[in-house]
Amino acid sequence: MNKLTKDLEYYAKLPYTIILEKYNDHGGYWVARIVELPFCLIDGNTPEEALKEIEEVKLEWLQSNLEDGRPIPEPVDHDYSGEIRVRMPPTLHKALTYRAAAEEVSLNQFMVMALARAVGYPESEKKSVEKESKQEFLTVKETKRKYTKK
Repeated sequence: MNKLTKDLEYYAKLPYTIILEKYNDHGGYWVARIVELPFCLIDGNTPEEALKEIEEVKLEWLQSNLEDGRPIPEPVDHDYSGEIRVRMPPTLHKALTYRAAAEEVSLNQFMVMALARAVGYPESEKKSVEKESKQEFLTVKETKRKYTKK
């Protein structure tokens, strides 16, 4: 039992990654989960409640897995290089390439912007202003073309 307590204390102090998400169905609630510990999650009516409860659930999860002799993952040291390799169908690659060309950016820049939008990462004001200016320029250019054709 002494070894169990020591191990439990060891794991309890590790810096696990907690994700807190809001769900709007069924009147709205918050879910807290520990990324490294499979199925270690709890919901609450408020973010504070979910975060408080996840600590208790984490201890129960750790103790149960220790008692059953199951391995307990430790937090991973996050070292993000900013580079990933992505495999995709050729048709998607083609579509992304065309969209990037239409936006007048590189394929890499377009994919980074699309991924950032998908996760709600804010666009910089400079990019938005440049994009608006570019759009206004295109509108003026298109308008001039319409008038010159007549």
